[in-house]
Amino acid sequence: MRLFFILGVMFWVCTVNAHEYFTGNFRLVHPWSEATSPNVSEANVFCVFEDVQQSDRLIKAMSSIAETVQIRKRILDSSKNWEGLSALEIPANSTSQLSVGTAYLTLVGLRAPLQWGRSYPMQLQFERAGIVNVMVSIGAH
Repeated sequence: MRLFFILGVMFWVCTVNAHEYFTGNFRLVHPWSEATSPNVSEANVFCVFEDVQQSDRLIKAMSSIAETVQIRKRILDSSKNWEGLSALEIPANSTSQLSVGTAYLTLVGLRAPLQWGRSYPMQLQFERAGIVNVMVSIGAH
């Protein structure tokens, strides 16, 4: 019985770390967000773009867990902390990170609270890479 427990934990650890999505141009690593309470209607989503061979643009994001998904950029010198972007540039030969300090995705109009330890589907549409289906991990970053 102990062996099954150890094997189960090892399998869980391997699947938690296996959040990489590959396109012909880049690797998208570990999309994640924080858990939310029932009265919260928005949640930010973060990830990393690595091994970018050719520049691309994120032009749209969609998820069944929210009414819309917005691409946002942080603004430091404004009464509003962010502005919406029509697209997000992913430059070649670089690593780009979606984070609060730069650009990020926001799930707007959450249909239910995001629960810690769960994963939720999201589609990202890129100009060159096309649609990439990902799972957003909650609380595991």
